[in-house]
Amino acid sequence: MLHCKSGEGVMFQEYAARGQMEPWQDAVSNVLFPVDIASDQPSDFNGRLRSWDFGDVSISYIASGPVAYRRERHHVAADEEEILLLSFATRSEFAYSQDGLDLVCRRNQCLVERSHRPSIFTQADAVNEMWVMRVPLRTVKARLRAIDLVPALVIDAGQGAGGLLHDMARLAPHRVATARDNVRTTVGRTLIDLLVVALEDQVRSFDQRQSSVRQAHLARIEAHIRRHLSDPGLSATGIAAACGISVRYLHDLFAEEGGPSLFQWVRERRLEAARAQLEEPGRGDAIADIALRWGFGDQAQFSRHFRRHFGVTPREHRTAARLRAVKAG
Repeated sequence: MLHCKSGEGVMFQEYAARGQMEPWQDAVSNVLFPVDIASDQPSDFNGRLRSWDFGDVSISYIASGPVAYRRERHHVAADEEEILLLSFATRSEFAYSQDGLDLVCRRNQCLVERSHRPSIFTQADAVNEMWVMRVPLRTVKARLRAIDLVPALVIDAGQGAGGLLHDMARLAPHRVATARDNVRTTVGRTLIDLLVVALEDQVRSFDQRQSSVRQAHLARIEAHIRRHLSDPGLSATGIAAACGISVRYLHDLFAEEGGPSLFQWVRERRLEAARAQLEEPGRGDAIADIALRWGFGDQAQFSRHFRRHFGVTPREHRTAARLRAVKAG
């Protein structure tokens, strides 16, 4: 049976489930974020969840039997905002999988996960116990912009800033849960400050590694595009396959650079190649032939893009180039 109660003057919830999985799924989904759950022995399942609010931050204590929590695509699609979840392995370890990344979080460690992708969180022990800190990603993102690039990770929660955060997450409900709203909100902000400190080194190190990886990918992509610039069949699918990455990651790489999109970049390179041929004194190719050679469907389309990019039509550019050549000669 499921029980829920709120303490007087304090944002507090308590749930208990015995032999029923659906109420436990509803409780966890309500307190953390939507999930589906499964257990090998649902009729013997026991779970207890307590949750306290500290402004933007909530802290939960969760004890249960063996269980798996699964985030599906429909859960992610329904989210109103992205959540950062910190699960402290207080008594038993747990496993986590997301986007091909498999992690194990052992005692005195903390799993940091984001709600933006499907995932599986598994507790296999007969008795499981953990503290969970729930934070809207927006509260951290302003101070750790590279958090957007970080997948799930495990940090040390036995010492240092991670250990202090673990201690505060366990002690705050007992020390200040019954305090006034402004006090609890201030404690919540302090927890976020400490979270940022605990993540800074890991996020900075990850961002540096990712920057090197991104630059290597971009160099390989650029080389492939330049080799196949005249191929009218050049496509995102073909580029991604040739460079060993997904189409989505290919587009993300260009978006992260803050410049033109992939297709804008390809078009600009083609326009530059066409312009170079228009400037060659001895070349007599028709403008329509040059346009087709560099992947443009017709001369009108080519002229429109050329003028928008260079400020003159292809014909005007060719005429000006020939005049310069005559004067120079």
